[in-house]
Amino acid sequence: MTDKIEIPTSGVEAGSISNSDLLELAELIEELERRNEFSGIAKRFQANTPYSIDNLPKHKAFFDATRNYREILLLGGNRSGKTQSGAFLCAVLATGLYPEWWDGIRFDGPVNIWAVGKTGQTTRDTVQEALMGPTGAEGTGLIPKSCIGKKVRLPGTPNAYDTVEVLHTSGKWSTVGFKSYKQDTPSFYGTAKHLVWLDEPCPEDIYNECLIRTATTNGRVVHTITPKEGLTRLLADFLANCDLLAGTEKIEGIDKAAAMMLMESNQSAAAIPINYGDITKTQVANHHRAAVAIGWDDIPWMSDQTKKEILDSTPPHLRDTVSKGIPTIGDGAIYTIPLADILLKKEEIFPIPAHYKKLYGMDVGWNRTAAVFGALDPDTGILYIYAEHYVEHQLPEVHASRIKQIAQDWMPGVIDPASNAVSGTDGKRLLDIYRREGLRLRTADNSVESGIMKVASMLAQGKLKFFPNATSHLQNEYLLYRRDNGKIVKEDDHAMDALRYLVTSLHLAVTTPLKTANRKLIPLKMGRYNV
Repeated sequence: MTDKIEIPTSGVEAGSISNSDLLELAELIEELERRNEFSGIAKRFQANTPYSIDNLPKHKAFFDATRNYREILLLGGNRSGKTQSGAFLCAVLATGLYPEWWDGIRFDGPVNIWAVGKTGQTTRDTVQEALMGPTGAEGTGLIPKSCIGKKVRLPGTPNAYDTVEVLHTSGKWSTVGFKSYKQDTPSFYGTAKHLVWLDEPCPEDIYNECLIRTATTNGRVVHTITPKEGLTRLLADFLANCDLLAGTEKIEGIDKAAAMMLMESNQSAAAIPINYGDITKTQVANHHRAAVAIGWDDIPWMSDQTKKEILDSTPPHLRDTVSKGIPTIGDGAIYTIPLADILLKKEEIFPIPAHYKKLYGMDVGWNRTAAVFGALDPDTGILYIYAEHYVEHQLPEVHASRIKQIAQDWMPGVIDPASNAVSGTDGKRLLDIYRREGLRLRTADNSVESGIMKVASMLAQGKLKFFPNATSHLQNEYLLYRRDNGKIVKEDDHAMDALRYLVTSLHLAVTTPLKTANRKLIPLKMGRYNV
């Protein structure tokens, strides 16, 4: 530890300070600033300041969570200190310099750490800079300059490091390795790690490898993100199976997304263990995962003017994300209208009138077959999605039987054009099989981009609405429907494809035949109506 510098603050009479005294005082102040600059973790969360850890309970909850949880997610708004918190954790464990207030995990000796960012360049400019300081000012990050040892450069990225040795209080050396998501998954194979810090959303395959690396050390995987990509599969699964700490609130739609993912593993949605309460360090963890959300209301360093400027330049569907750290539709979302604006309120739900024009869209496959049923109000032009069929691993005859319970023998449907292809196994066409089972099907228009534009247009005009209790799987997919690097992610999009087929084929919709319309409306399961 560095020696303290004493600066007299009393007993000096006005006018009695000489020029040499002033010069000495200036040199002392400069030395203090220099020492503070290179002091690493000591310059963060200092007591008796607005940024004391006592004034930042959610940051403290994040650090404390590392004691009992193997996986910790920090959802942070922009400039909320999420990256600095991840770097602080790395520096504390690497050096063994645990603050007096520390209630997080402790290791007895030196540790092996990975610090990971999106690309080699962003890892250098964010993760490495937070730990080491910016290029040209090495030692001004959260690892004290006096603890930085041997450094190995990363080939191909100027001023980037591959590994850095860090002096531990035991006198031995910890190792911090810098990696990026752009590296191949096999590059994450290998040695055990005590900590893996993932900054910004991590690909699922890499995340799983990082879990394996920490399995034998009782290590930790921490994930610090501003979830601009929205509710990804990894994020949805994590949030549905974790403890939410420090008042972190339930994310809208997370139950729906989690239920869909459990369906893929043939589990019941009712089996999801969720604790949405406030877990304190004195309580027993219900899971091995924990999440903390830190928003602008939790930090003292952003002015109201700065917040306003950021929000004014942020698209509406991302404002909760950048200000609260809450995953919403996301930056890669194909449709940006919030799901809450599409769902009918409870008091708005109604039996579908006979004069509404009906049609269903259908997407087929062995893993999952989906159909969504729509009713078009001819007066307002609003399309109501009032029922769905969403079943996996069943024969066409089973799907047809269930669809006919809603469509009966008169409602037309449009189906994925791929169903008209001859099967390579039995030489049959799915379309022919479904027609023989009594479904009135035509092939749909599969122009993807133009179909997406039509759906987006209806959403923007408020002319596409979902019955909330009868379209749960469609809602699930809506939350996850996104692009990655400009390409549609072809996962969990069966109902969304069926919706697109329906919207692009509305000219085929028909009203309920008179003999059917005269029958009494009979409520069906999930809020559907026999129309």
